[in-house]
Amino acid sequence: MRLPLPAHGHWRCYGRRDAHRSGVWLMVASGAVAYALLTRWAYALVAVPFTAYALLALAQRGRSVAIRHGLAAAAVALIVLAPVLAPAIRSLASPGNDLPFAVDLQVYSWSPLNALRRQFVTADGLLSYRWPNGLWYALAPAHRFYFTPLLAPLLIPGLWAVIRRRAAAPLFLLIGWAAAIFVFHAGAPWQNFRFNLAHLPPLAILAAVGVELIVLWLTRVKRPVLRRLALAALALYLLAGMALMARGGWALTRGFVERKEHDLALVQRVQDLTPPDAQVLAFGLTLTLQHYADRTIYELYYQDEASLAALLAAEQPLYLLLDIANAASQWTGLPPQENYRWLQEHADLVKVADLPPLTLFEISDTP
Repeated sequence: MRLPLPAHGHWRCYGRRDAHRSGVWLMVASGAVAYALLTRWAYALVAVPFTAYALLALAQRGRSVAIRHGLAAAAVALIVLAPVLAPAIRSLASPGNDLPFAVDLQVYSWSPLNALRRQFVTADGLLSYRWPNGLWYALAPAHRFYFTPLLAPLLIPGLWAVIRRRAAAPLFLLIGWAAAIFVFHAGAPWQNFRFNLAHLPPLAILAAVGVELIVLWLTRVKRPVLRRLALAALALYLLAGMALMARGGWALTRGFVERKEHDLALVQRVQDLTPPDAQVLAFGLTLTLQHYADRTIYELYYQDEASLAALLAAEQPLYLLLDIANAASQWTGLPPQENYRWLQEHADLVKVADLPPLTLFEISDTP
């Protein structure tokens, strides 16, 4: 529900001509964006242009009305955010304490120079990407899982139409929304496909505006035959783009299903290759194993020398499931690789099976 809610708030502000006259619509918009922020705090960026537009609209009303509507909208947002706002503030004030909803705030970093970089060292280890951050996020709308190379170019005439109109609502609520999300993620040290979902609604609206503008241009063609042919060609082009989007959506869904089936097959193989009383140190597949496997599963990342030594001293059989290449390339100097190295030095690792990309080892306390 992350996307419909801020989109709902957007249309309450932008789609209704009387939005600035009704405090109810402003309260609904405020509550919708605040509720979206509960599931992803990056939506606070969306609240910035929304708030700017609301203040601009309120400034056109009388002072008493503006204050009354503004305070009511702010109160709704605070009520919705109350369960997470206080813990987040406490977490920022005391970085050593991990509190719900606030952990990301402690590990996130941002720099405009990240838009030009392809490699980052983060809490997720060394991340290496093919494209610089800024370019990757700029081209993401043309991906087949989003608007595809056919429909993404429609953003250009849509953007032109909005800028040329110079109206506050589309500038703040469409371009402001999309720009805030893009600038933030381009400057953050991660490339994640789902991050683009945060500005998908305004981009979809801009693409629709682009179609409307092109149709307006084509209707001005004087010769009826050429005008009908041009409109028919545009319709076929749009249908082809939507078909390509549908195919991309099917491929995306199928990919999720196949990865889930692959992970479940790995879980079954681990159970087949280990005794019922086995303890398994895992990294990468840990949560899936903990949910589906009938074994005692430990996250390798959270171990240290003392906990590893205790597991070695236990009477239960001990196993390790790890992507060795990934541990060496992405997690150099971090717990996954360091713990694997410690086990190599203090225990005997016997390969049981290759479960690409993972390897299953049996561990004994005799190096």
